[in-house]
Amino acid sequence: MDTIKQASSALLEQPTTAEQTSRRNGRRPKEQAVDTGWAWVALAASFVIQILLAGSGIGTSIYFAEFLLDFQQGPILTSWLVASSYAFISLADPIGSICANKFGFRLVIVIGSLIASAGFILSCFAKNFWLLFVSFGFITPVGFALVYAPAFGILALYFDKRKNVATAFVTVGGGVGAFIFPPLHRYMVSTYTWRGSLLLMAAITAHIIPCALLFSRHIKPPEKKASIAASADVSLFHKASFYLLLLQFFLMAGDDIFVIQSVRFATSVRGISADLAPAILSSLGLVDSVGRLLAVAISANPWSERRTVRFWIVHLTTAATGLSILFFAWSHTLLLLCVWGGFNGLFLGLRWSLFPGLQIDLFGAKRFSTSWSYGSTMMGIGSLLLPPFGEVLAQFCGNQLMPFYAASTFVIGAAACTIVLHLFPPSFNSRKELPLEEKPEAVTIIA
Repeated sequence: MDTIKQASSALLEQPTTAEQTSRRNGRRPKEQAVDTGWAWVALAASFVIQILLAGSGIGTSIYFAEFLLDFQQGPILTSWLVASSYAFISLADPIGSICANKFGFRLVIVIGSLIASAGFILSCFAKNFWLLFVSFGFITPVGFALVYAPAFGILALYFDKRKNVATAFVTVGGGVGAFIFPPLHRYMVSTYTWRGSLLLMAAITAHIIPCALLFSRHIKPPEKKASIAASADVSLFHKASFYLLLLQFFLMAGDDIFVIQSVRFATSVRGISADLAPAILSSLGLVDSVGRLLAVAISANPWSERRTVRFWIVHLTTAATGLSILFFAWSHTLLLLCVWGGFNGLFLGLRWSLFPGLQIDLFGAKRFSTSWSYGSTMMGIGSLLLPPFGEVLAQFCGNQLMPFYAASTFVIGAAACTIVLHLFPPSFNSRKELPLEEKPEAVTIIA
């Protein structure tokens, strides 16, 4: 999910601009409880929001077969439609961060949920494929992008000493949503048709609004003036390692092929019941949370502080993610499909939780946010292009396994990129750019 997936934005356990400013000033934003009191209410609200976001995102692949049957546009265009619902969350993610910094977290989250709900409503009444493309593939994910980063990033303003616990807890929320929603989507489609299901999803998405209202209206990071060149940090493009970083982000979007195709593959190729096939995505989401919690446990151990150890964990888990897709394609029973779907979630969750710390080592803490934004954009482009490419291969070769072979190749290619990145020396100031008390102990990403 990674992009729920994956794909995915930079949400890490390091001080935000607001946090650093408040520490320098010796204060926090007005009416804000830190590590106690209302902070736990804000944590619960963020947890519920992550459940709704992850569940709504991963559930979109359930509609693949429904759109294919109803609009008769062929698997290539239909996969592009579903892929765009993943891609624009990553592509529009920086907009959510910028708007939250400018107008405040609560307002942006409320507006984002309204936009996403409006997209679902428009999709419900869409009679034309391209209208559905705009509403389901663009409007709804852009709305989710406005919610995603602020709903997670606000925790940095509510938690200090217990930030690791808070971020790990919210990370689990994404897995819970990915576990609960696929069978719920299937039930709604079976009972109310896909149009009725999208109308219900509009109502479910609107529940983000009362959660957002639990955040203090006074919390807004202080604005920081900077030139466009300074904000863009174009000096990153002078580093060969940065191009490798962008390439591995692009290739990791290949896992979206697996997420989008898995349910349809199980029903149309392996003959699994449409009511049982969503269990594949549920197993992926549940075990993904285990992987992320395992990453927190690994980060707490002294042996994992060595850069080489962390890099090799990322190398192996990335390659294992690609191999799990391959073994999934070769499986014939629901049990095996769920097992390999679960392994995919485990390796992916572990990988994405550890990789940002290595990115900080390579480019420095001050450049992390910018470099991750560029990477997230590349992943969004990959999410938009690679799933349709997988369908083109399937049509050209006449083999329904080709999209999974392509996905496995892309992800293993990303592992090759991280191996080459391992050869580059760490940034000299990667851990010296922040005061001692502000150095990140662990990194947790929702991807």
